[in-house]
Amino acid sequence: MMRMTPTVIATHYLDTTGQWEKIGVDRRTVAISQITKGYAQQLTYKKRDHSYAAFPDGKSSTWLTAYVVKVFAMASKFINTISTDVLCGGVKWLMLERQKTDGVFQEDAPVIHGNMTVCFFPCLNGVSCEKSRGFHSEEDHNTGIHLHGNQWPQGANIG
Repeated sequence: MMRMTPTVIATHYLDTTGQWEKIGVDRRTVAISQITKGYAQQLTYKKRDHSYAAFPDGKSSTWLTAYVVKVFAMASKFINTISTDVLCGGVKWLMLERQKTDGVFQEDAPVIHGNMTVCFFPCLNGVSCEKSRGFHSEEDHNTGIHLHGNQWPQGANIG
């Protein structure tokens, strides 16, 4: 994910702003190849329940699963090999296995670097979430991952 994420973000930016010619139009092909390889590599960390761990035999991480789903959703604009089952499976695991009734996501396997946190927006292209839950309070922010209204932030259209 450490190599895939910046490539996905840069590709999105360069596509949106039409600035590939500044670094070489042929570099987009290289970027797409790196995204494809990153996706395949990350799938080796996917568990049967669609969660992700920092190590193949490690404990499932709420934060990492949310992060992987977010990056995969962004990358799905560039490569068509990212399956809906992979995206939705991760979201379902988060909502059904890790989200508490008050909306807070429980983390049982903290990431290696504790200062890494992310907000998670779990509604995917064409997927409606059947579960509706409340919002978290500021006191609950210590878990680092929270559901914010079952939608992607404005401008993060993955469709």
